[in-house]
Amino acid sequence: MSDFARKSKPKTSLFKNTISLWNKSVTRVFRKSQIDDLFWDELEESLIVADISVSLTLIVIDQLREYAHKNSVTETAEIYDIVKRYFVDFLSVNNNVDPLKDPKKIFLFLGVNGSGKTTTLVKIASYSCQLGFSVLIAAADTFRAAAKEQLELWASQIGVDVISNPDSKDPSSVVYDAVKSTRARDLDFLMVDTAGRLHTSNNLMAELDKIYRTASKNAQGYEVFPILIMDSTVGNNGIVQAREFHEVAPCKGIIMTKLDGTSRGGALISITHELGIPVLFIGTGEDTQDLVEFDPRVFVEHLLPNT
Repeated sequence: MSDFARKSKPKTSLFKNTISLWNKSVTRVFRKSQIDDLFWDELEESLIVADISVSLTLIVIDQLREYAHKNSVTETAEIYDIVKRYFVDFLSVNNNVDPLKDPKKIFLFLGVNGSGKTTTLVKIASYSCQLGFSVLIAAADTFRAAAKEQLELWASQIGVDVISNPDSKDPSSVVYDAVKSTRARDLDFLMVDTAGRLHTSNNLMAELDKIYRTASKNAQGYEVFPILIMDSTVGNNGIVQAREFHEVAPCKGIIMTKLDGTSRGGALISITHELGIPVLFIGTGEDTQDLVEFDPRVFVEHLLPNT
């Protein structure tokens, strides 16, 4: 990945709510010294409480049981280390993706209401400018009042132009104009802000499908790169959201926001395992610099620290 996140590692305090959840549910199970039937039952329950999906939990438990039986493992400490390796592997899927390495991309920022799409877009745009890339922003959130004005204010602070169409409520027409302008100006990146939408709303998801098809049809040399913005507080509902958005606009990355809140980041393990979408960055605040590269090993070490 880029040097963006290497400037600073996420502090342990940023993970404190996630750590607290995992300490209460998962880590405490391993305080047992011996492996027995009760241990497996409690471990299964604790993983589900920590927002690992039921299907993945059952897979993990079955594999751990088989390993323990074949290798005559009796101490929980060895199982603890294996769980950590499993989670790092799950979270490392396709994690060689670097969205800011090469230019000529159309980024579509997707997610539900309040997930932090607009704030995250500005963070990525700001850093792209620092790297020397040319950026254009499309204000395709035609639903939320004052969304365009908010985006224009932030964009002016980082010196980026915004394409909008105040006379149209059709976000795909804004995307069409923005893609056309990006190509004509030979810009490096187009970043499209979309309306927050519930993944259960058929009309809004159909609108998102139209945006994706418009961008793809007119890309002409640019890669369309949908990014799902995931609120880290959503818990296990995150896998449902990710599945629905991914079906409409195949996501090439996830950015997890609000890690400074009451975080339930364990759902990321299920999402990456089931859908193969890599986690790119984590948002840790509101400032344009509050975004760091996602490191699977660092994340797992904070969830399950060495005892």
